Amino acid sequence: MDSAMSDAISSTSSQAKGNTKRSVDEDAANSLDIKPPAKKPRCKKRSLKAVDSSIQLPIDALGLVMEFLSPRQLFNLAFSCKTLQARITTPLVVKSALIHGGLPKQSMTELYQLMSNKAMHAPSPLRLLRLVNGKRCEFCRKSRVNIVRPKLGVFACWNCTACRMTKPWKYSWARRNKGIYDSIFVHPQVVSSEYAKCAYMWAKPRTDAFGEPIGCLATFGDLDRMFEHTRKGSSLTTYIEQNLLATTDTDGAYQEFNDSYSNALARSTEIATERFHKKVANKKTRTENKVAKVEKMTEDLRLMLNEPFRDMLLKKHQMKYDAWAIGISKLPVVRFDIAYVDKLLRPYIITPSKLRKKLLAEIANTINEIFSPLAKFSTLDFLSDEDPFDMALKTHFGTKFHDLPGLLGMVTEIEDCHVEAKKMVDERFFDRMEKGQLISALARLVQNDLSCILSLKPEDSVVRMRPTLVGAETTLARTVWLDSLTKEQKDNDQRFRQAYAIAMKVLPQAKQRLKDYRVWLQEKRPENWDRRLRALEKAYSYASMLPPLLAENLKALDKKVSTIVDYY
Repeated sequence: MDSAMSDAISSTSSQAKGNTKRSVDEDAANSLDIKPPAKKPRCKKRSLKAVDSSIQLPIDALGLVMEFLSPRQLFNLAFSCKTLQARITTPLVVKSALIHGGLPKQSMTELYQLMSNKAMHAPSPLRLLRLVNGKRCEFCRKSRVNIVRPKLGVFACWNCTACRMTKPWKYSWARRNKGIYDSIFVHPQVVSSEYAKCAYMWAKPRTDAFGEPIGCLATFGDLDRMFEHTRKGSSLTTYIEQNLLATTDTDGAYQEFNDSYSNALARSTEIATERFHKKVANKKTRTENKVAKVEKMTEDLRLMLNEPFRDMLLKKHQMKYDAWAIGISKLPVVRFDIAYVDKLLRPYIITPSKLRKKLLAEIANTINEIFSPLAKFSTLDFLSDEDPFDMALKTHFGTKFHDLPGLLGMVTEIEDCHVEAKKMVDERFFDRMEKGQLISALARLVQNDLSCILSLKPEDSVVRMRPTLVGAETTLARTVWLDSLTKEQKDNDQRFRQAYAIAMKVLPQAKQRLKDYRVWLQEKRPENWDRRLRALEKAYSYASMLPPLLAENLKALDKKVSTIVDYY
């Protein structure tokens, strides 16, 4: 009982102390005149005032702005409201299409050829605007079309033109009255396209989706009526003006279009010329800037390369392209003479901004790692002086190059002066060098044709590109070598060593068989033995001749040669 009473007294005293402290703080605040912070008022939604567009830009001034818009911009603006649609005029559309060029200008040129002869229904300004901005056939709405169909004045694909819009009139139908029909078809207001002894004409009068007449004035159905009118001695022009043109030129639409085209054509030609020169100047400036960046890149790379081959590897020549070549910005402005260096630097020559100092240092290290051993490779010290294969390689290639410049300058030996010699140190050569296949890289210098080392005679050591121009023994050695090389499926240096061993066994046998066959021919075929021998020499380049040549049956070989004699 006493404990409960004491707890109640303590709680009451603590509350009294708290109230006392709060009251003291409030009294102190009141004495200092401190007010609590006010709440931040909530932002009210501001209502936008509706402003009349004519206040911002007068409608008359908007008409002046429309003269500088492209056909697509003019189309989007015109179909935004009816007020702007009413301000679209024929001179405005014609001027916009001619000045901005491109496909709209081509469409306008096709329309002018028809409108100048009054051979089509004069389009309204809005239809004219739709024609220069068209992208799909206005009949099937599926096929993509670039410009107005020539001689028709409508935006139609080829399928709709051939199957729906036109109808053929055969010339064979007018055998007796050919002169009258010819005068009708040559009339400028009668449009037809001649193909396969037929005249294709506009099939029937048509209207577009808005009810406006479209297409040519003279249709297939008017042809007979024009014939009857002309046969009676009346003028065809009179018939067209009275029956076809009377309802289409009430407001001088033809004159307005033709005058607008003539007035805007000179200005559009001048602007097109200015645009052309500006593009050429910009292209030249971009090319010069890119070449300057490549030169700076080359100088930075030169300082990172080793001294012996520094200047040799960075020799280059500037490329020349047609001014209007497609994708010219993705082509290199310069090309290095060394294929491996050109392959490494080509992405950064096309886009110099991609190159960073770290990448340039990595490229320099790669080049140094490749060409440092290449300088030792050019001395041929890796070839043994005891192995017959290595000795034959050293004997042959020792006359081709002695140092790195001689190695990099090797080109194909071609007798045809019209064929450009190619560098033998190409990308495949460096691929084999990276793999450590030195013999394979050496064979790549002669396009894997090491038949030159099968004989140490000077005439057999010449490597040519056209085997028909070399001696018979050289051709036979090449055939034996290539046949031996194809039997080896390995992709390493051992492949060439084994092919050399096989070829050195087969070639003497083939030569001995040739001597035996020559003696046999002189005995058995004295009348034409030289002709058969020449035919066999021509067939040396075919590997299929080796099996019968190496066989011991001379009659079977002679039977094979007889078919060759008949062929030649």
